[in-house]
Amino acid sequence: MAVKWDELTGPEIAELSKITDVAILPFGSLEMHGPHLPTSTDALVAQAISVRAAEMEPAIVLPVLRYTPAWSMKCYPGTISMPSDLMTRIFDVICSEAARNGFRKVIIFSCHGGCDVTSQLMEEWLEKKSTGQVDYYVYCVFIGDAIGKENARQFDGHGGAMETSWAMAAADDLVRIERVEEVGPILAPEMPGVNKPDYWNTVLPLGYKSDPRKADAKKGKEMLETAAKFLADVIKKVRRA
Repeated sequence: MAVKWDELTGPEIAELSKITDVAILPFGSLEMHGPHLPTSTDALVAQAISVRAAEMEPAIVLPVLRYTPAWSMKCYPGTISMPSDLMTRIFDVICSEAARNGFRKVIIFSCHGGCDVTSQLMEEWLEKKSTGQVDYYVYCVFIGDAIGKENARQFDGHGGAMETSWAMAAADDLVRIERVEEVGPILAPEMPGVNKPDYWNTVLPLGYKSDPRKADAKKGKEMLETAAKFLADVIKKVRRA
């Protein structure tokens, strides 16, 4: 049976809610990932892992969120960034609607680094829960934890070889590795320790770090499978909670 909400019929969603009360909300972005990766890289990876996990352990996968906060990447072309306060409201509505359909436990699976909106949502949820204003439970999982500590330690930066490997595993037809002409330079910030709106294009003029040409589709697939197994285990625990 399909697991993606937007590929199921209404009656099929109702039937699935009798089997599981867990929904996964893949969380990505629309932002620059160099000349070789699509702006939706985070979203594509998040969706691929979420779907695989839901195939292992019963859950429904909500439509992936692409419109998310990405203020630090607004210095590049292709980025669409949403205000954090708007996103917490959207999260609340999506989770409430999922609960209304029988999926009261929502796992937010984030592949978008540098975004703290999920922690803001958790804070808001805790506040509302204390006054009985929410009808759902929310859990947050980040890809850095799902791929395992050893893989996380080898992460070579935004748009680098590891992230490109993930993209190859999730949507190989959208990767244009031939457009990478050199190693992504990392320049010294003009004010070390100080972040500002145009920080990224100051230190990463090409929009990526490291050398994406070292990407390995097989390795990417293995890491996505590791992440999916981690997420599937989370689903199992959440279902029992």
